[in-house]
Amino acid sequence: MVWVCTKAVQKMKEVLKYARIRPSVLQVEIHPYFRNEALVEWCAAEGIHVTAYSPLGSPDSATMLHRTAPVLMQDPAVQAITSRIGRDVGQLWNDKHKKADVIAACQASLRHLRLRHLDLYLIHWPVTGNSGDTVEPSIQETWQAMEKLVDMGMVKAIGTSNFSGAEYYANEHEVGQALHHMLSTTSLKREDVFVTGKLWNTNHSTLSVERACKESLKQLNLLYMDLYLMHWPVTGNRGAEVEPSIETTWRAMESLVDKGLVKAIGMSNFS
Repeated sequence: MVWVCTKAVQKMKEVLKYARIRPSVLQVEIHPYFRNEALVEWCAAEGIHVTAYSPLGSPDSATMLHRTAPVLMQDPAVQAITSRIGRDVGQLWNDKHKKADVIAACQASLRHLRLRHLDLYLIHWPVTGNSGDTVEPSIQETWQAMEKLVDMGMVKAIGTSNFSGAEYYANEHEVGQALHHMLSTTSLKREDVFVTGKLWNTNHSTLSVERACKESLKQLNLLYMDLYLMHWPVTGNRGAEVEPSIETTWRAMESLVDKGLVKAIGMSNFS
């Protein structure tokens, strides 16, 4: 499977012309103030599944793309809800990590869904909204509480959401430490987590792609990544054309799949 993150139908069409591995999933910014309907409709016609990022809005991309739409996180309706329940926006979904709360939250989901069990139950974010330098309760404590859900027959499997790193974020080493701790102190296995990395602009040449990927794997302390994205469709070169070309970089990334260094490849921030 290939994941592609882009915003422009034309860019997608160009990728399809030369991609040996056809994209099956498109990850794109979608929220009430940026619906991206034309792109979604095109993907549906092409049989490409769409997943959304920034469901609560993205002030950064709104600035870069010169959009003047309001910010969803600042919407009066959202602010009214957070004020009424005494939580800030970042705490709305991340305050159910205590053992008793984990079970109660799962029971509530089953009740609302009118189901006896869930096939998969994920930790939405590896944070709890607490103040301080450490996550309280710890991810280990939350995971152990989720294991209890399996024992009780409430869920069939448990997991975590995506762990995302990138060379530019300068967080791969820290993500790697967190993954190592989690995999060595809980029953969580490597295949239970989904890890995303990104190729930075200055590493688009054929030789640099594999070198950059291997360096990211070293920092992450992993043998492979589940998803590896071309971070931006630019290289920093001057001129009318991108050099190396996007096609050249894509083909080099396809070889990463062939060599087992990544499970899937894709693109990010295409506009």
